[in-house]
Amino acid sequence: MHSRLLESGQAASARHTYPQMDPATLAALNAKLIEIVSLLHRQGLSAEQLTELTSAVAIQTANAERLHRFPLRNADEPAFTVFMPEMAARER
Repeated sequence: MHSRLLESGQAASARHTYPQMDPATLAALNAKLIEIVSLLHRQGLSAEQLTELTSAVAIQTANAERLHRFPLRNADEPAFTVFMPEMAARER
């Protein structure tokens, strides 16, 4: 799957701003993610579960797409830190 990007007016011309993903590519990504989850649950998903999954995937990919386009400065860091006990134990 090749991603096609659309550039939006001023946003595309702004420094360090990524273009918006093409809606058709985003829809194809959503369909592929739903297919992967369906394969993991071979016993099948009910219509209600499939509807909920479709909604959740669309929300997550839209959020990821927006986050990807958010410009960061060199000094910006994530607003959270992931603590992994197994990593902390190895550093001791």
